[in-house]
Amino acid sequence: MRGETITKITATMKYLITIALILGLLFGGTSILQVILGTKYPIMVVVSQSMVPTLGVGDYIIVGRANVTQLVAAPQPRGDIIVFRRSARAGSKLKLKSDTENPM
Repeated sequence: MRGETITKITATMKYLITIALILGLLFGGTSILQVILGTKYPIMVVVSQSMVPTLGVGDYIIVGRANVTQLVAAPQPRGDIIVFRRSARAGSKLKLKSDTENPM
């Protein structure tokens, strides 16, 4: 009888821990991604046709922080997409080195 009680308690604890983990991932998943990817908005949605045909309207993208000094503009697309926030400073520009300036 005592063994059955311990088994039921163990099963109940496993169930509760599983539910807690699932809820933690559901509600804390964005926070976890923010820390891992180093960005305030780790998941974005394409809201216009500006990225068609590569990405469609409504597609989700996962965004990670990159070191701006290491970005290199290639003559042919390689599959990476650069997402950046516009600077509040007037006239500021994002300048990328080309492959000819910085060969790999």
